[in-house]
Order: sequence, then structure tokens, then C-alpha cells
Amino acid sequence: MQNTKCFKAVYERAQTILETTFGLQLQELPSKAGLDQEAAEAAAEVKKAKKTGRSLAENEEGELDQARKAAIGRKRGELLS
Repeated sequence: MQNTKCFKAVYERAQTILETTFGLQLQELPSKAGLDQEAAEAAAEVKKAKKTGRSLAENEEGELDQARKAAIGRKRGELLS
């Protein structure tokens, strides 16, 4: 329990020194599980792009276009209400 309290104090002091000296901050690294999940999501996107015969960039652009159209539709609905 005491180590936890010491770590917090040391961490906060290190943050202060880094910020004032270099303008930087310590950041927590993602966990292994988080990295594995991101890799799985990226692989799924690549697989989806291959399935549709489009490049990954084209696939992302298509999804972005769909999101824009949905947002415009919601805005129109709000204006008509």
C-alpha cells in the first residue's frame, strides 16, 4: 500500500519536472490486450476492403462518405422538425 502512495508522488513530481523543463508529459502505454484488439480491427478492415475489391483508403473514404450523409440527414430532420 505504501509503494502505491510513493509511486503516485514520484509520478506527479516527474510530470511536473518534465513539463516545466521540456514541455513533455509521461503517457501510459496501451496494454497488450489493447494492441491486440487494434490489430484485429485493422485486419478486419483490410479483409473487408479485399472482399469489396476496394483499397483500404477507398473503403475508409466510403465509410466517411456514409457517415457524412447520415449526419446531413439528421440535420435535415432537425430543421424540418
